[in-house]
Amino acid sequence: MATNDADVFFGQGYVHAQERFYQMEFWRRVGAGRLSELFGEQVLATDIYLRTMGFRHLAQQQYDAAPALQRTALDSYAAGVNAYIAERKPRKLAAEFAFLGLQGVKPEIEPWTPLDSLTWPMVMSQDMAGDFAQELLRLDVVRAVGVDMALDFFAPFRYGEMPTVIQERDLPPGPARRTAVHGPQDDLTLFDNPLWLAAVAGLELGGPVIEGRQLLADLAFGGSMETGSNQWVVSGDHTESGLPHLANDVHLGIQMPSIWYKVTLHVTGPDAWNCHGYSFAGVPGIIIGHNDHIIWGMSTAEPDVQDLYVEQVNPYNRDEYLVGNRWVPMEIRHEVIRIKGSDPYFLRVRSTRNGPIVTDHGGAVPYASYDVRPVEVFPTDLIMTELSLRWTALEPGFPLYAVLLYNRARNFDEFREALSHFDTPSHNYLYADVHGNIGYVHPGKLPLRGRGAGTLPAPGWDDDYQWQGYIDYDELPWLLNPQRGYIISANNPVSPHGSLPFSEHLYNPGFRASRAEELLTAAIADGPVTPEHHIAMQLDTRNQFGARILPYVIAVDEATIRGAIAVETELVSAPAETVEKRAELQEAIEERIAGALAARQMISEWDLMMETDSVGATVFAQFYVELCRKTFADQLPPHVWNGPWNTTYGYRMQNSLWLLIGDPENEWWDDARTPDLRETRDDILARALASAYEQLTEQLGKRTDRWTWGRVHTATFQNATLGRSGIRFVERIFNRGPVTVPGGMDVLRRSDFRVNDPFAVHHIASLRMVADTADWSSALYVHGPGQSGHPASRHYADMLRPWAEGSYRSHAWTHEEIRDQSRRRLVLEPMR
Repeated sequence: MATNDADVFFGQGYVHAQERFYQMEFWRRVGAGRLSELFGEQVLATDIYLRTMGFRHLAQQQYDAAPALQRTALDSYAAGVNAYIAERKPRKLAAEFAFLGLQGVKPEIEPWTPLDSLTWPMVMSQDMAGDFAQELLRLDVVRAVGVDMALDFFAPFRYGEMPTVIQERDLPPGPARRTAVHGPQDDLTLFDNPLWLAAVAGLELGGPVIEGRQLLADLAFGGSMETGSNQWVVSGDHTESGLPHLANDVHLGIQMPSIWYKVTLHVTGPDAWNCHGYSFAGVPGIIIGHNDHIIWGMSTAEPDVQDLYVEQVNPYNRDEYLVGNRWVPMEIRHEVIRIKGSDPYFLRVRSTRNGPIVTDHGGAVPYASYDVRPVEVFPTDLIMTELSLRWTALEPGFPLYAVLLYNRARNFDEFREALSHFDTPSHNYLYADVHGNIGYVHPGKLPLRGRGAGTLPAPGWDDDYQWQGYIDYDELPWLLNPQRGYIISANNPVSPHGSLPFSEHLYNPGFRASRAEELLTAAIADGPVTPEHHIAMQLDTRNQFGARILPYVIAVDEATIRGAIAVETELVSAPAETVEKRAELQEAIEERIAGALAARQMISEWDLMMETDSVGATVFAQFYVELCRKTFADQLPPHVWNGPWNTTYGYRMQNSLWLLIGDPENEWWDDARTPDLRETRDDILARALASAYEQLTEQLGKRTDRWTWGRVHTATFQNATLGRSGIRFVERIFNRGPVTVPGGMDVLRRSDFRVNDPFAVHHIASLRMVADTADWSSALYVHGPGQSGHPASRHYADMLRPWAEGSYRSHAWTHEEIRDQSRRRLVLEPMR
């Protein structure tokens, strides 16, 4: 409890530092691109990427232009952090520093600054903006299989069949109906542009910047840059209490300690306000939660706010690039990266009008493909190209100011006005208040494109492909009190096709949203809705993708299974040149056929629930992995199939397969290994069944009753820096798990695995929240693994088991509840 804003943020900074300072130190080094100072050359690529983005420079610009409220929060928060760390040696601040000291790393703890609080949200924006990687993936896929097959691979959303956040019956009043937007097909005209084709043909998709971006995912985001979330809000017309309910679970990569720190902020006096919820250690304010009047939840929105540009570089001067028909100079920025145990790395960042070059190799590597050196005469047709990145997050904005404003908002108008400052990353916000209102807001700084949809790298020299500005905030979608009495957002598209002033092509297929709507409308029909309904929904494990494709799998007849498996088995086996070898081959074929039939039988009896005791769930999950491999891996180059995109595109392949499953003759079904044979859908389904049974037998043994989902589907919470040290006793100190986890890929109880590395969980519901606006004290929460960042603390992982088991806890809200339930009390008083 504090008497003013400055004091409450001072206290938040002090407590964050007390419980999570190593996490804060790690995050600020990520934001500043200074990891190499602690961890050496192995993380240099990440620092190169982060310095190229220039988050620290951007933070200074934000701070210089910050409104008074944001400056007060940042300055006071930094003062609180520094009050805690000032008199403590590193080993007293966190156990990680002590272990780093044993390895000869002795970091000097610098005072916390407001810029340190501003850089981490910028890094988080990277976690929530995926089109950088998707554009490279699309370009690679088109290069490999052509335009037609690529369009099937990047299957469109099924508008009309799957729900959108704002539905046709909700329009108007909310979003504008200005429909002058571009779809992915608009970018296909690039393939008729010979200059663009020549440019991308000579483009090298590599270098430390691109590599460092993926390494950043491993270090800072639990190995995943995939995001998500489920949330829904229900009007009091349908609830037991007569006031709205809001439920939210936020999907992020696994982290240890938790990415979230739960906190309550109370300010008394003439400008009193109270707020409770989830914060980031290192940042003032509360990201998700409620105050006395309103509650809000968040899920990632999917507008494209990143565009790659193909830049033509002057072969005689690599610091010039083409704009129209003239060479113009790039902006040059120099950075010095200090490296533990090595000489400093001098980084030269080049930027065009579109943004920083992200394909720099640190040398003249592009010359190599032409077998010439810079000192020689250049061919007259030489085209040198690089990629630059335009991204809304690389422009000054005020998302923290928005957070500080909505923490004290009292109604929907104030809430929506606060979000007008939330530039990046773009989110879906759901809203409810104590007066009975429910709402939705889609804030963000979203570009207006001239030509193209941003699905492929655009020609940087062509003014027509430049951004024309940003969409006015008043044109962005919002919704208040829809007649249906509920709103659901689960990374599905925002609004019916053609009703938005921006394009969406990074959407979720909609399986979670459709299941949530199915369960919520049933609960409303049975009425009234209680918090228990929301808990059951958040913990629901029904596989909607499985429900849609299993009828095709079960329908594959035995004759097809026999023929398809015989061909594949002969293909991968050594030539059977003797009677004995032919007999062995026939035996192998029969064994695989029996396995396919058994797998088909097991998933035909499966109830579609991804529960830990389910055998059918395991068989289906392995079948899905094999189906992806057999459908896509043979058609895509190894560097694409095994590339980092596979860690983030896994669930989107469900959408691809859902489209393909209805087209049995589609070219994707053909096996590239059999040029004289044209496979169809049922052939590949049969082979995937056989391989699934084969793999599970090899991994789990012949007793199929022991193939339970919980044996293979587990979550391990690893410390970001010491959790994969290779030193067992260190890992045991800082890591927790594995724990058995229900759920699966893109089900409501989301716990994604990687298609090319099944089935360890890497993407989870990092928090769950269920609240009734009639009684804030009854709100239920859980976030794994715990509050504390200290491994010796009882609160380091005390929420891990409840999180894994699907339990929730209430939290003290009123002053009296906090006083009565507190075990200890920390009093911070100003120095006199």
